[in-house]
Amino acid sequence: MKFVFASDSFKGSLSSARICQLLEEAAHRHFPGCECASLLMADGGEGTLDAIAHTREGVRLPIDAHGLDPRLFAVSLSIMCDVDNPLLGPQGATQVFGPQKGADAATIA
Repeated sequence: MKFVFASDSFKGSLSSARICQLLEEAAHRHFPGCECASLLMADGGEGTLDAIAHTREGVRLPIDAHGLDPRLFAVSLSIMCDVDNPLLGPQGATQVFGPQKGADAATIA
């Protein structure tokens, strides 16, 4: 039996990596000998940098930027996004995605 786990973090409580770890442990406990693959997921919020670092086999390192050569800040980023909603309005991100994040009608209004 094979399992693929792909979970976003549970905001403020469990990271994507921890959720995948717990799911893999449960799968092995209930289905000895099973194969598991875990994919860290993120929607652009908390956990996104961790998911990217994990996927790209990198690590996040804290850095002290004080005194660094300013040329080091000239970096190029590639950003992918599948959402083109404006922030506000009837098709805005607030109206469309707010309820998915737990916002009620009073919060969105």
